[in-house]
Amino acid sequence: MAREGMARTGRCLATLASDRVSHEVSTAACEVRMSARSRVALLLIVLLTPVRVLVAHPGWGLVHDPARRIIYFTDLTQVWAVDSGGRARVVVPHVHTHELRLDVHGTLYGEDVETVGSGARARQWQLAAGASRAEFTAWTSGWRAETGFVADSAGSLYRAVCDVPTDRCAVRGYRRDGRVETVPGADRFARPLNFLAATPRGAVLVADGAHILQLTARGPVAVARAVATDTSRFAIMGFEPLADGALLAAVYGDGVVLRVGADGARRVLRRSPPGWRPSAVRSAMGRLWITEYDDRARCRLVIVEPDGRARMVPT
Repeated sequence: MAREGMARTGRCLATLASDRVSHEVSTAACEVRMSARSRVALLLIVLLTPVRVLVAHPGWGLVHDPARRIIYFTDLTQVWAVDSGGRARVVVPHVHTHELRLDVHGTLYGEDVETVGSGARARQWQLAAGASRAEFTAWTSGWRAETGFVADSAGSLYRAVCDVPTDRCAVRGYRRDGRVETVPGADRFARPLNFLAATPRGAVLVADGAHILQLTARGPVAVARAVATDTSRFAIMGFEPLADGALLAAVYGDGVVLRVGADGARRVLRRSPPGWRPSAVRSAMGRLWITEYDDRARCRLVIVEPDGRARMVPT
């Protein structure tokens, strides 16, 4: 019975993953047994299960809601919504959030983490589209052990799962038939993995040190090598795959935002001024949106126009 329950949960997780790919997906495996509120609760559990975070870590939460023409970003103390004109407002105050995710219905998800003595506690939140206030779960003790939340075109969901004492990570796939598998060759990452992304065709990518890898049945394959000169955990943070096969990468370690073409050609789109480094980048509404952090963990959102002019979003 327990094994059947685990398989059913896996099928539900995969259904939720596929919801991110398409509005029209069969949810028979879940809907018979789960209410809408339960589905949201399960999504929060999967998305934001209590990873170890340090206060000094930059945030890489930067997402675009195309239906509402809104950019959301975190500055580690609150979450902001920015409209197409660059006007910002706080939508989730007083949260220490690093990672943001947006589902196909416009619901925004994030975590709130704080240190307690030598440990930590975490809670999760969700902000429904059009809602004026986020809903929070209860606090749970301990460091988060999972990051990332991305679905491929087949409806499988992927998470980076890290061992807290050693910081070694693997990438696991939650299949639509309920199976939970470690992605072949993706169990030897010797550093925490901050960010997973999916290409428009559904391929799953991960940044590992200076390289961006694609997860395949044969194991990880490099799609962009030596994107950074730095090889540390934060060498590459947020990155975005584009429809033409290119990648936009916030190369935090080198302080630049790069465009890596499908042919491997590199072009610097922005070089952060001294003292600042990019943590995430999005191409949306005809512009680049970039979060930058300084050495005191202060965050700002930069808009880069097509002609290269940059301006800061007032917050």
